[in-house]
Amino acid sequence: MLIFFQFPFADMRSFMSPLRGKLGLPTWPMFPVFGKQKPFVRHFGRARRRNRGADFAFLDEQAFCNASKAIKFPSLQKADYGYHHPNLAFRRLFYDGRCVGRVEVGYAYDSPGEGTRYLHWDDGYRDSPYYEILPTDLFLKAATIDTQVYDARAKKYRSSEKLIYQGQPLADLFQISTSANANEANDERCVVSGNPLILMECTSDAFDKLPRNFNKVDPDETKGVRLAYGRSQGSLTDDIGIWFVDYGDASFEAVRSVRLCLARLHAEQEALASVLSGIQSGKIRHEPNTDQGNALENYLNEATKKLSKASAFGVSKSSIATAMHAAEVTAVGQKIEYLRDALETARTQVKRKVEIAALELTKRQVTKIFTSEVNMNTKTINIGAGAQVNAPVVVAETIENSFQTIDRSNVGTDLKDAVSALLSEIARASEHMNSDQANELARDAETLTKELASEKPRESWYNLALENIKKIAKDVGDVGVPILKSAAALAPLIAKLFG
Repeated sequence: MLIFFQFPFADMRSFMSPLRGKLGLPTWPMFPVFGKQKPFVRHFGRARRRNRGADFAFLDEQAFCNASKAIKFPSLQKADYGYHHPNLAFRRLFYDGRCVGRVEVGYAYDSPGEGTRYLHWDDGYRDSPYYEILPTDLFLKAATIDTQVYDARAKKYRSSEKLIYQGQPLADLFQISTSANANEANDERCVVSGNPLILMECTSDAFDKLPRNFNKVDPDETKGVRLAYGRSQGSLTDDIGIWFVDYGDASFEAVRSVRLCLARLHAEQEALASVLSGIQSGKIRHEPNTDQGNALENYLNEATKKLSKASAFGVSKSSIATAMHAAEVTAVGQKIEYLRDALETARTQVKRKVEIAALELTKRQVTKIFTSEVNMNTKTINIGAGAQVNAPVVVAETIENSFQTIDRSNVGTDLKDAVSALLSEIARASEHMNSDQANELARDAETLTKELASEKPRESWYNLALENIKKIAKDVGDVGVPILKSAAALAPLIAKLFG
C-alpha cells in the first residue's frame, strides 16, 4: 500500500519587480549526466531520473531532486501502525524551472519495498494482508508523524513538527536554497506553499467502506481506476483533501498515469491560486514590456490550457484528461471553476495593462518621430485677428475653410473664439504628426465646425467629431496636450446649445 503527501508551492520570483535573484543552476528540467558532477539543489539533494519515466503529458518530470536532506523522520521506525512499520518509499523535489514546484513524500506499508511490489503486480500481490488496514486510520497516523525540515540559516534541523504542517517550511527552504544571495533570500517570502495533497492506494473492500462524504468517480470514465475524493474526519486535517485509489481491474500503467496526473494537476492549480492571490494583493505588479511582465503573461496564458480538460495538453498517451475529469466531478471541480473565473479576470487585467503600455510606447515613438521628421511642405494660414499658423498644405486648407465657416456663422462670440482656438492648436500640432493623423484631425474639425454653424446642429455628429479629436490628441502624447485643453474649454460652450 502506498500513501504519498504532496506539498506544492509557487515560486513568484520571476514575476516580481525588481527581479529577485534566483540561481541559474541547476537548469530545470534536469537530466543527470554520467560522472561525478551531478546537478543538485542545496539542502535537498542530487538529481535523479525516474526509474519508470515521466507521464507523456509531463515530460519535464523525467528527473527530480532527492529531498532526503530537506526533511527527516526521526521517529518513523518507532511508529506503531498495528501491522507493520511504515517504510519511506521516496522524498522528491520537482520544479518546472519557472513557477510550479512540489515536494512529495511517499510511504510504503507492505513489507517489501515499492519496487518489489510492482514486480508482483499481476500475481495477486495486491491482496497482501497488509492492505487490510483501514486507509483512513493510516492517513491520520501518517499525517501527524513528527518530522524535521532543515533550517538553512541556522544550519540545523528545526524542532519536530507534524508532517501535514511542513509545506511552508519546505517552500522557505527551497527559496533560500535556490537564491543567488542566501543572506537576503528570506527578507521577503517569494515562494508560497499551497494546500497539500494526499493520495492513498487501497483495496476494493476498503474503498467500498469509505465514508459517504467521499465522492466516487465512475470507473468507466477513468480507464477502470476507481477514485474517490473527500476530506478527513478530524479537527487536525479536516481541510485537507484526500484521493483514494482502488486498482480494480485497471492496469498498473493506468493507475500510475492517473496518479501522476492528479499530482501534477494539483500542483499546477495550487500554484496558480497563489499567483492570482499575489496579483490581487499587489505582491505581483504586472509591468508590461519587462522580463518579469512577459514571464507573467506567458504563465497566465499557459495556465488557461492547463485548466481545460478539452485541450488535455494534446496528449493521447496519457491519463491527463481522465485525471481532469475525475477532479471536475468531485469537490475539486468547484475550485477549478473558481480558478478559471479568477484566471480570466487576471488575464483581462494584464491584457488591458499590455494594451495601455503598447499605446504609451506608441506615443513615445510617435513623439520622437514627429520631432525629427517634420513635414516641410507647409502653408501659412490666417486664423483670427492677424494670427498666422503654419500647417501641412492639405491640413492648412481644411483648417482655413473651417475657420471661415465658423466665423460666418451666427454662433456667439465665446463659442467662435473657442472653436478658433481649437483649430489653431490642430494646425500647429499637425506639423509634428504623420499625415494620416493630421488629415483625420482636420476632417473631424471640419465636421465639427459645419455642425455648429448649421441652423439645426446635430448633437450626435459634433459629439462624435469632438471625441475623435480628443482620441487622436491623446494618441500623439505631448504634441496633443494643447488640443486636449482647447477641446475641454470648448465642450461646456457647446453643451449650452442643447441646454
